[in-house]
Amino acid sequence: MPRKDQLIRARKISLQWLLIVPFMAQIVVAVGLTGYLSLRNGERTVSSLVNRLQQEVGDRVEQHLTSYLETSRKLSQANKELVEMGLLDPNQRDKIAGLFWKQMQLYPVGYLTFATMNGEMVAVGHYDDDISVTISEINFKKNKGDRRLYSYISDANGKIIKLDIVEEYPFQEESWFVETTRRGKPQWSLIKPWNVTPYPLSVSITYPIYKNKTLIGVMDVDQRLSQISNFLRRLNVGATGKVFVMERDGLLVANSGSEEPFKIVNDVPRRLSARESGDRLIQATSQHLSRYFKDLHSIQQPQQIGFWLNNQRQFVRVEPWRDAIGLDWLIVVVIPESDFMGQVNANTQTTILLCILALLGAIASGIYTSRWITSPILRLIQASATLSTAAQAGFLSDILTPAAEPHIYELSVLAHDFNSMAQQLQSSFTALEQTNIELETLNIVLEDRVEQRTQELSNALNTIQQTQAQLIQTEKMSSLGQMVAGIAHEINNPINFIQGNFRHAEHHVHDLLKLVQLFQQHGEQDYYKIQSYAKSIDVEFVQQDFPKILKSMQMGTERVREIVLSLRNFSRLDEAEFKAVNLHDGLDSTLLILNHRIKNNIEIIKNYGKLPLVECYPAQLNQVFMNLLINAIDALEESQENSTESNPLKIQIQTQVELSHDPNSAESNVIIQISDNGCGILSDRQTKIFDPFFTTKEIGKGTGLGLSICYQVIQKHQGTIEVRSQVKEGTTFVITLPIQQRSFADISERSPFPS
Repeated sequence: MPRKDQLIRARKISLQWLLIVPFMAQIVVAVGLTGYLSLRNGERTVSSLVNRLQQEVGDRVEQHLTSYLETSRKLSQANKELVEMGLLDPNQRDKIAGLFWKQMQLYPVGYLTFATMNGEMVAVGHYDDDISVTISEINFKKNKGDRRLYSYISDANGKIIKLDIVEEYPFQEESWFVETTRRGKPQWSLIKPWNVTPYPLSVSITYPIYKNKTLIGVMDVDQRLSQISNFLRRLNVGATGKVFVMERDGLLVANSGSEEPFKIVNDVPRRLSARESGDRLIQATSQHLSRYFKDLHSIQQPQQIGFWLNNQRQFVRVEPWRDAIGLDWLIVVVIPESDFMGQVNANTQTTILLCILALLGAIASGIYTSRWITSPILRLIQASATLSTAAQAGFLSDILTPAAEPHIYELSVLAHDFNSMAQQLQSSFTALEQTNIELETLNIVLEDRVEQRTQELSNALNTIQQTQAQLIQTEKMSSLGQMVAGIAHEINNPINFIQGNFRHAEHHVHDLLKLVQLFQQHGEQDYYKIQSYAKSIDVEFVQQDFPKILKSMQMGTERVREIVLSLRNFSRLDEAEFKAVNLHDGLDSTLLILNHRIKNNIEIIKNYGKLPLVECYPAQLNQVFMNLLINAIDALEESQENSTESNPLKIQIQTQVELSHDPNSAESNVIIQISDNGCGILSDRQTKIFDPFFTTKEIGKGTGLGLSICYQVIQKHQGTIEVRSQVKEGTTFVITLPIQQRSFADISERSPFPS
């Protein structure tokens, strides 16, 4: 066996250098790759992020254009159908003006016009974005043959206040009238600015009106396009990104910048081409699109392209938008890469700096670690040499075959001395292996027990979830059953009324038709026969009774229509998303649905305050109102059954606005109070009234989930609900809701119902 001094003098590699040199080489390579990959990943991330943002913005613009312009088209079509169906008399100009005025309050349109083929017209609208409405008309009879346009200013109720202006307006020469009457079908007009300040761009949808296959006039809805620009300015497209809409010939329709899509030349507004825009980004993007596609009419699908401007890359997305009648526009979203790369470059520089600092720290740590490793090894060498000496002296027996000595100096010495301890380690490993076998056996047993317990807990959880889902479904079906019963009861009366009158109406119509038939057959030649039949059917009575029957049947149908509209307003199926609504409409609709239970023995007292529109989920709040009103009716009925006194039964609904106590805050709330004078709730039960499955009703009359769901719905809307009650005096539920929600994203993520 070689001596230790011979090993020390042997030419070996130092463990300290073997630890430091490869470690430093790896750190240098890692720093370089990290910096490069960080930059490349940043560029790819920015490109992907911009593409998703542009697609999202384009989809939102497309949805807004469709919704905004579809309103004008449907409104014009509806008015045209009212005239053609005879529901709107084209000769009653005042009624037409009144209808147009009401539609101006409901829909965001610029002008509503009805023009006849004989040169008369009625128009209602705004000259600009203010709230005043102008009523204009060309009425030969009213103005004693004057063919000029008379424009009047109306008040907040649609009543004419004063005459504003009288001017010549030959609408028969306007393109919207000429082209519509020539083609005989609906069409969009050319986009043009109005001739009055602030010269807004507008486009109109026109429908020809026929009566007995004869063209009698044109229905026109004029829509201002400035509201599209206002919507584009509210979109988030980066720090300097732009969104604009243009026609296929390159003329601007709307843009997200501050520039108007027209300019004034010699006091006359002229539409602006995107290539002439004062916005450098919009101008450069339009020029690039013209060069890239040659003809803008060739764009039939969304396209993602890019170009360079001022040594900066620009991401461009252009997609076509069309409607069914003929509008064909392009939506363009352009975002500079610099809007996102600034942070990426800063992060890359920070990453490189941190890598350099990590490299220096790794070098220092490697030197320190190598010394920290070799120092104990040297001490171990000394201890192992002592152990080896003892083994050679006979204190240890059955020494195993020596291990091969490596070429590293420190490890070769360690291996030389370690061979003397192999036999002792062998016995230790044997004992340790036996211990490991025992531990593995115990571990298998423990895993079996844990798996069995986990399965039991999982079964119990599934049982609880199924029970909870069944109870919630029972509560929903109970509410639905009560609502369906009320609707059936309310609709049944007017339907029976209509059915009862239908037989008499049929009899009158039969008599009148026979009288007309006699007159057509005999005319004045057999006047006495006609007169005799008229007396036999009592035609004077028919003249008086038949309009009354029709009037009563109309009242019945109006009642059914009111019930259906109230049900629609209650369910809000077309308003399932978060929006601002009038809470009074929801309360009134709920009361109408529950009218069969209220009857005549319960007095409803409404103390409605002047409430603004409240941001909420309308259908969910209507469900809260129904649950509270049903509980109030149940309490009154229970109180009436258990009391010998005939006290009047009352339900009072009160609403008001609660201003914020902080003078620096603009936030405010609305308060809805629903009170009854029933039997009341015990004080010890009031603290549990909103707990799930807790109910004060008899067994079988409630699941205990109605008020719990109400509580969760109000919490979702960041509001509060509390109960105030005294026994034998009544109960009041107070709901407090913010008018404007502070965080829509937070609200939309919370649900009052379990999944």
